[in-house]
Parts: sequence; C-alpha cells; structure tokens
Amino acid sequence: MNSLLVTAVITTFVLAFFLPSGNALVCYNCPYANCDQNTTCTYGQDTCLVVHYSRGSLSSCWINSRCDVNSIALDLNVKNFQATCCDWDLCNNAPNVVTNKIVLCGALLLTIIPMLKSLVGN
Repeated sequence: MNSLLVTAVITTFVLAFFLPSGNALVCYNCPYANCDQNTTCTYGQDTCLVVHYSRGSLSSCWINSRCDVNSIALDLNVKNFQATCCDWDLCNNAPNVVTNKIVLCGALLLTIIPMLKSLVGN
C-alpha cells in the first residue's frame, strides 16, 4: 500500500510538470539580445524564436512550421544568421542558459523522494 502511495504521488508530480497547462506560449519579444520584455503569443504562434545575425539578435513569437532557414530569411529579411526555435515559456532569451524541464523534474523528484520515504517508513 505504501509503495502505491509513493508511485501515485510521483506520477502526479511528473504529469503536472510535463502536461501543458492550456495557456498560450509566452516568449521574449525584443529586437535585441538580453531583453526582459515578453509577450503572450497569439493563436497560431506556437514557438519562440531567437535569431542571431550581423546587426545583433532578435527574439519573438513564431510559427513552428516556419522555423526553417528560408522562411526566416524571407520573413525577417536577414542573411547569414543562426536561428533557434523552442516551445516552452521564455525559452528564447538568447544568451541565457535555459534550464531543461527534465533537469527540473529530476531535481523535484530528488527532493520529494526522501520526504516520501520518511512518510512511508513511519
């Protein structure tokens, strides 16, 4: 019975962490790097974009199906650039290291498991 409780609690945390909340995606939206301005993406914009090019960087909401070199070059009128698309909130702040959800989930589990073991053991 105790192992069933532990399994249920861990499963609940993992599902709550990985399932989408149904809210719209939030991305940084700036014509330069290191920005702190963000926006809620509109319907159809399902990814965040960051582009590095000769004059700097830009961050914005984007359409995942248009996250290819040709579409970005055409839409933004840029050449010789590097672009990255990502699909979780505020993942497109170019120079900052973005923590992966898997790492956060692992840290959460490492914190919760000892507490659950002490509860089950008593």
